[in-house]
Amino acid sequence: MKKVICFFIGYLCVIILMSLITQQPLNNTFHYFGVPKHTMFFADMNDVLTSLDCHLPYEEIIANHCLKHAASFNYPRATYLLFNYLNLSGSDTAWLAPVLIFIFIISYFYIFRSTLNNHSVYIILLGCSPVTLLLIHRGNFDLFFMITTIGACMLIYQNKRIGSLSLILTGILFKLYPIFASLIFLRKRSHFLFIACMILFSIYCLLTFNDLLLIKKATPLGVDLSYGRNVFVDYISRHFPKFTNLISANSQHVATALVAIILPFFCVIYFNKLTNSISLPLINSTKLESILFLAGGGIYTGTFILGNNWDYRFVFAHLTIPLFLKKIDAELTEKSFSCVALFLVIILSWSNLIVAQFPGESWFRSVRFACVLIEEPLHWVLFTLISTILANYLYQELSNRSIISDSAKRTSGYHTMKFSKAKGR
Repeated sequence: MKKVICFFIGYLCVIILMSLITQQPLNNTFHYFGVPKHTMFFADMNDVLTSLDCHLPYEEIIANHCLKHAASFNYPRATYLLFNYLNLSGSDTAWLAPVLIFIFIISYFYIFRSTLNNHSVYIILLGCSPVTLLLIHRGNFDLFFMITTIGACMLIYQNKRIGSLSLILTGILFKLYPIFASLIFLRKRSHFLFIACMILFSIYCLLTFNDLLLIKKATPLGVDLSYGRNVFVDYISRHFPKFTNLISANSQHVATALVAIILPFFCVIYFNKLTNSISLPLINSTKLESILFLAGGGIYTGTFILGNNWDYRFVFAHLTIPLFLKKIDAELTEKSFSCVALFLVIILSWSNLIVAQFPGESWFRSVRFACVLIEEPLHWVLFTLISTILANYLYQELSNRSIISDSAKRTSGYHTMKFSKAKGR
């Protein structure tokens, strides 16, 4: 693991060295490695913390009455209250972002430690990919959510259930999408944690419902350099308005939502009932790589269904890789499925290297459109693969619990009948 981390740090040093040699701003140098240009480092975190310097009420800050030139403060009221309590401000970005990045790098490469000997090339490709660099460059708080998600997986693997639940709930307090990582509780003797998590999540949403509406209104929806069920149709609608005149935006979004929800279940039926040529990679929830898959796959597929997500959030899909790498050396039918998924994750992690080089005007628009035309269907394929594995796991879990329940009932009935006969004698 140390060698891979050193390689990654060396990769960052090469970018810095190129900036010094070419005498270009470091932000511009990152651009050549697939990171869209921006005026400053850690911009996302800086915008959020600088918003607090205005000392305005939550409703006015989230309405962007403070920093009209910057991204909105699109976090729940709990985040606003906590950051104010900790007295955080824009100047704290200088130390908070590097600390989160350092912990992120250690935890990110730690999850691959069991596969480094045979598959270190894949790990390096993912770690040095543009989506990983984008997350680090922007200093987005998804760094924190990635850390808490990995921590929750490690704790549930060690059967420290309460600690794992606490980390998931901490993530939910700041953003709602970490709820999809609660799939890690759908394992033996942990189902009650999943139920508890869902109940607490529902209560939290009810209590903060008005704030969530404000957040939805204030959050910019990504189309370029994004993934999600709505990205492709939104991109078409933006650049080809006549398409929206034919089919309304709401109809497009409803259609993609239905397809995204129904598609995995049709695939489960197909693989389990109609074909024996390809086996779905099975999830063993006692193994760390399977737990990571449930968390990362849950967040990727969940955020995909929600609609639009900036590409740095695709890093959560990297948590599915340890399972795929394990399955590559497994039986042939599982290997073929895993190889395709691994290939897609790597390609989609690096696609920004091409897209980011072309601005969105003049003839470059055609190049960007061609890239989106290729990239988004690949996201749909990856979503289908991962969601099918998750749906199959849920189906198997429900079936096993049903079998256990039926067996318990039959056993109970047998003992009751036996007792009745003995009493009759």
